Amino acid sequence: MRRCRVMELAMTFYKRFYAPYVRKTIIMFSFFIVQNLYVWISPILIAMLIDLSKEPDAVRVSRLFIYGGGLLVVIAVNIPSSLIRGIIMSQITRGVSHNVRLAIAEKVQNLSVLYHARNSAGRLQSKAIRDIEVLEKLPQQAIFMLFSTGVNIIVALIAIAIRRPEALLFFLVLVPISVVIRRYFGKRLTSTSSRYRQSFEEMSAGLSEMLVMVPVTRAHGMEDFEVSRLKKKLRDVLQSARKFDFTVETFNTSGWVSFTFTQTLFLLGCVYASFKGYITIGDVVMFNTFFATISGSIVGIMNMVPILTQARESIRSIMELLDADDLELNDGKKRVRNVRGSFVLENVSFRYPSSKRYALDGISLEIKAGESVAFVGPSGAGKSTMLSLLLGFVRPTEGRIFLDGKDMTGIDLRSYRAHTGVVTQETVFFTGTVRENALYGSTRVPDSAVKRALEAANALEFVNELPEGLDTVIGEKGVRLSGGQGQRLAIARAIVRDPRVLLLDEATSSLDTISEKLIQEALARVMRHRTSIVIAHRLSTVKGCDRIVIVDKGRIVGAGTHRELIKGDNFYSRMIRTGMLSMK
Repeated sequence: MRRCRVMELAMTFYKRFYAPYVRKTIIMFSFFIVQNLYVWISPILIAMLIDLSKEPDAVRVSRLFIYGGGLLVVIAVNIPSSLIRGIIMSQITRGVSHNVRLAIAEKVQNLSVLYHARNSAGRLQSKAIRDIEVLEKLPQQAIFMLFSTGVNIIVALIAIAIRRPEALLFFLVLVPISVVIRRYFGKRLTSTSSRYRQSFEEMSAGLSEMLVMVPVTRAHGMEDFEVSRLKKKLRDVLQSARKFDFTVETFNTSGWVSFTFTQTLFLLGCVYASFKGYITIGDVVMFNTFFATISGSIVGIMNMVPILTQARESIRSIMELLDADDLELNDGKKRVRNVRGSFVLENVSFRYPSSKRYALDGISLEIKAGESVAFVGPSGAGKSTMLSLLLGFVRPTEGRIFLDGKDMTGIDLRSYRAHTGVVTQETVFFTGTVRENALYGSTRVPDSAVKRALEAANALEFVNELPEGLDTVIGEKGVRLSGGQGQRLAIARAIVRDPRVLLLDEATSSLDTISEKLIQEALARVMRHRTSIVIAHRLSTVKGCDRIVIVDKGRIVGAGTHRELIKGDNFYSRMIRTGMLSMK
């Protein structure tokens, strides 16, 4: 059953990525045949040259020039045909690699946030790099080898059948030898290759995680711990790679010894036959050359088995990603052109696939356009899940969410998110300038709008003090910015497109007092006239909101303004007293 599934994936992969290159492939193989004419014709011409010693003097010289000229021609055509074949093959292999990587990138952007939560970036990166590198080698290492060896065998058998048909019986010995060896090692190659790929993906995921954790690791002096964690994964890769290499080497060696032993016996038989006068010396040379060609071709085919096994595993790995159905389906749904920012949640519940407990349970809530609403509660109460639902990152397990009166399941969420701005606790920047990070792909926003957004976010002053202003490169992950500067730049990025909905997830946590004050001022400014959803643990962030919604264990346990909730003994006031809601 598994083998059928793998074959199905391989055919799907071929139809999707290789089928567009069929015409070029045919042309490429045509030049490949011309390139290899010497391999197929030279044994016959050489045998005929050797047997010229028996011919009369009158014909020796003329035939010498004919046969020799034929050899020189098939040698000369190798250069242009090889170059043209190489150029076409490069176009095919590089084109396929490009298209596969592009397909992976597009697929990754359409997969749900839950899929990304279950699969580390390192694993996905491994599919886009290592697995595609394996497939890039496939045409040259495997397909050409299989085609070449196949033609070699056919040409050799035809030539031998014309000269001495009875000699073909000896070649039948090679078939059962190759079948026995292939059967014996086939399953071992598949299992060791699969284990090697899996351990490599796990190592890649661990390495990616370690790189992300470097600042935390350094801050806690846990370098040795992180290295020891990765060391185990590296050891697994080393062991699985060695097992795979040993299996491949044993497989290849067994084939070579078997066929070389058989070839030697065949040579001895041919020499003995020439002693008896059954065949000529030229026949001995030709038969042994073709026997070496056939046995070498079969050994070559068998040596391709490990490469094909790895390629099959890589195809399965890539197609697992490309066939993943955990998608955010937007195509064909109605796009929204304008967003007012009103939300209605009707008995909404949500449970993560890996959990038995509901993260949110029976939530009914209305958020009016232009209203600022803060969600507070203990860790694990469901606040971040609420934010994910309002962004459309996840869909309710039960119930419905309406945006401006429209059920969110029926709209293209990409068009909705074009009207949203998001600021999270962990600011994420790419290597680029201040302008590029503030715009983040928005190409039609003028510098004047960028500066207005920076000014509104209390960021323009420090940006003007940077060496090159808007054109200052901030480094990977914004390393040249302080935490407060990075957070203010993130706010500017969130509002540069003038969004109608603003979502703030712990936007002021982990900041010093001065930075927090600047950001509080910025938030108060940018939240005006926008629907603002705020998640925070700081009282200074939430008390200015129009409404505060208290969430505990996935349920709403209270709602009101700060003035209303601070009165009396309730969940909100207890959060302040116990420090769950910081007084800062």
